[in-house]
Amino acid sequence: MAKFDGNYQTEAHVYDELLMGGNQFETGVLALSAGEKARAGTVLALDADGGAYKIAPADASGALAVLVDNTGFEGAGNFAVRVCIAGKLSRPSLDFAGSVPTDVQAAALRNYGILALPVVKHQ
Repeated sequence: MAKFDGNYQTEAHVYDELLMGGNQFETGVLALSAGEKARAGTVLALDADGGAYKIAPADASGALAVLVDNTGFEGAGNFAVRVCIAGKLSRPSLDFAGSVPTDVQAAALRNYGILALPVVKHQ
């Protein structure tokens, strides 16, 4: 587990479970409300008003990205995070409004350069 000073911390991430290659990343701010929790694979929407990412609603509004690292963040606050803004990701590892993305949601991700591929997880 790696920890960083400030309001950013991350746990070790197993990249073959989520990222599949050709990915592009950026650092952004994740704004969580009381009771919200985000993990690696959570689909985020960019809030046009404040410039921060929020957990994406089921209707996929706003520019989309995917949280890359497992965080210990929970509850209200703004946190520095690393997000995937383009590339190939494992669809079963994504969390879009509480579930694996539907075909419509996967198409919405594709509009932002994120390919949610239907990879079979091996046990």
